Amino acid sequence: MKTSGDRVIARDRVIGFASGVSSVAPKPLARDKSRSESSIQRIILQGLKRFSFVLRVALREIFDENAYERFLQRTCAPRSVESYRKFLREREDSMARKARCC
Repeated sequence: MKTSGDRVIARDRVIGFASGVSSVAPKPLARDKSRSESSIQRIILQGLKRFSFVLRVALREIFDENAYERFLQRTCAPRSVESYRKFLREREDSMARKARCC
């Protein structure tokens, strides 16, 4: 049997005395399913946003869109068919000059 000086821990982590726990300590918080589900959905949504960002950046690098943007900035040229043609020629020339070993 507990005496009045024994300490107990309630579910909501409030520490109190055994005799006064029910009257002094607040009631344990009811778990709100909608709140926990919304936080899980928020975490999943943030993860999907990060994944889509990384995927977009990787695809832009793979398909030379970033290289074309850097070319436009370097040459101060507007985006056009002619500037893209110049970009492709420059890229092909630089790849042809690279010496390949073995």
